[in-house]
Amino acid sequence: MSDDEIVIDGGMPILIPEDEYDAECCFCGRVVRFYRPTLLMRFRIVGLTPHKGSVLEAWFPLGPSGKPGRGSKLVRMYRLIASDQRSDRISLKFFRESLWRIAVRTVQKDREQKPLPPTLWHSVVDSILGRIGPIGGR
Repeated sequence: MSDDEIVIDGGMPILIPEDEYDAECCFCGRVVRFYRPTLLMRFRIVGLTPHKGSVLEAWFPLGPSGKPGRGSKLVRMYRLIASDQRSDRISLKFFRESLWRIAVRTVQKDREQKPLPPTLWHSVVDSILGRIGPIGGR
């Protein structure tokens, strides 16, 4: 890299068609986003699709204490897909060790709800629809 270039952190955003895909959770952890604690999940598309290997993100805001509220999207989703898990906490290991069915949507507005030009549209994981099973028989 020369002094005339700046590398884009994380590369260019990915845009794939809105649909449901099978994916594995390749990262799941707490981060700070917009000065707030957030759970970041990264999903890698698997299966027979031209988008195999694409990595998309899902962001779930946490409360000021770093915990999700009981009515949050994360907790509601977890209760639906992990009804056999403990109900008082969320196991991040459970996410990392499973294959998932995810719904992908296209982000067409910025965080202030202003329209983005099509060149800035990108895909994110809108929701986790269900657990397919453990990865590699774990």
